[in-house]
Amino acid sequence: MAAAPAAEHAQRSWPASLLAADVPLEYRTPGGHYFGQTGFAVVDEAGGPQFWAGMRHLGGIQVLGYPISRPYLGQDGLQYQAFQRGVLQWRPDSGETWLANVMDWLHDGGHDDWLLSLGVPRQRKDDGSLTDFAQIKAARLRWLTNAPITRYFMQAGAAQPSPIDSTERGIAVYGLPTSLPEQHGPFIAQRFQRGVLQYWTEAIPGLPLKGTVVGALAGDLARQAGIFPAAATAAAAPPVPAVIGHVALSRSSVAQGRTVVARLWAPLARRVAGTIGDNPLLLAQRGSWWVGIGGVERLETVGALPLRLVAEDQHGTLHAGPELVEHVAVSSGHYPLERFWIGQAQLALLTPETIAREVALLGEVTTRLTPQRLWSGAFQRPLNAPITSPFGARRSINGGPPNTAHSGVDYGAATGTPVPACATGRVALAEGLTIRGNAVYLDHGLGVYSGYAHLSQLHVRVGEPVERGQVIGQVGATGFANGPHLHWEVRVGGVNVAPVEWIVPGAIHDL
Repeated sequence: MAAAPAAEHAQRSWPASLLAADVPLEYRTPGGHYFGQTGFAVVDEAGGPQFWAGMRHLGGIQVLGYPISRPYLGQDGLQYQAFQRGVLQWRPDSGETWLANVMDWLHDGGHDDWLLSLGVPRQRKDDGSLTDFAQIKAARLRWLTNAPITRYFMQAGAAQPSPIDSTERGIAVYGLPTSLPEQHGPFIAQRFQRGVLQYWTEAIPGLPLKGTVVGALAGDLARQAGIFPAAATAAAAPPVPAVIGHVALSRSSVAQGRTVVARLWAPLARRVAGTIGDNPLLLAQRGSWWVGIGGVERLETVGALPLRLVAEDQHGTLHAGPELVEHVAVSSGHYPLERFWIGQAQLALLTPETIAREVALLGEVTTRLTPQRLWSGAFQRPLNAPITSPFGARRSINGGPPNTAHSGVDYGAATGTPVPACATGRVALAEGLTIRGNAVYLDHGLGVYSGYAHLSQLHVRVGEPVERGQVIGQVGATGFANGPHLHWEVRVGGVNVAPVEWIVPGAIHDL
């Protein structure tokens, strides 16, 4: 079916100086993605084949596996690219990517005996009585007699059912059945135009679990049979990466008020910036990698939160767009409700102007980026004292609606109790504030800050380096406080996050 290619699609190599040990196994390329697992890239070409879009539309790696060839030109003049479980075909007349009937190719090439030895049923012949495609389709679909294989076919191997009509999606991915289900050793196999499905009926160590359905590697079978041009399957140098070649998030789902760490591989970028929701993602460079720590607001809306990236290459060109947007699923923090009754003298401190002024000051201070990490290991709890108000608690004041959330953790302690620094850093702020009273904020590097409020005394000055455990002040009741206590907070990129995740060893801070 596919002869030697008339034209090869060159996979541009990139400078050997960038080929270092820290290159990720797979990464983005201009218009596509490189898979180091097999050594091939899948791309969308301007005005040409859209194999990367087609791969994702049909189910990605889960359905197709990894690429095992470069794009090549077949005898029929169409362009193809082979994957472990199938072969993509570009239809220029309709501008669509389809899966080719690779198992029919193997039948036409006389490989059925060899396939049978591997547990693939022979292709069943029609009796010739049906000539209308609708009748042939209906008859072939009646060959779907094994319930697990039928369910897998209907879902087309996807983790979730497709919104498309299930039968049509199954045909789009696997084609029509070309055999009945047959027992072959530890599995039942059924052949289709574009693949083979196996339902495993026995438990054998190291093989698919009993009771599961898997798609056989139809593309690999075709490669072993010599269906593809040798030049198309030959190894090549890795292609040039996109300006931001790889993004790895510490978590894909996160509760309100928690922290997300992003690691970016961007060897061709001279500057990278980002946001998580409406807040900055402060990024520091480490060789060809960048690391950024972002906070999710404690009142963030539950749902998909965008993490947007912008990069500037060595020529000063900005790169942005949908391909540089990741999403984090935000769930409820399940924070408790607290009710406070405050006297008018204290309430007088909470004017809109005072709140805005203090928010702006702390926002400006805690979004400054020190590119080095100044701390080491887990933070220490500032006081061994009872928690009188937890982080994130929704607060109702004097019977009003709970439309605010506690920005830190309150520890009940006597006035004058020494307050130590939770981690090594540098003093970014040490002064009296209207709401937080006497306060100290420490810069720990990489956009991470800790704050200590309502202090009776300050023992440090701005710019002073501070060691973990060093006393920076004493507990008090200054500012908006109804008694002596320590208000302790942790900010990431200016966003208040749950301090508890910063005192758990090995969680998010060993960067």
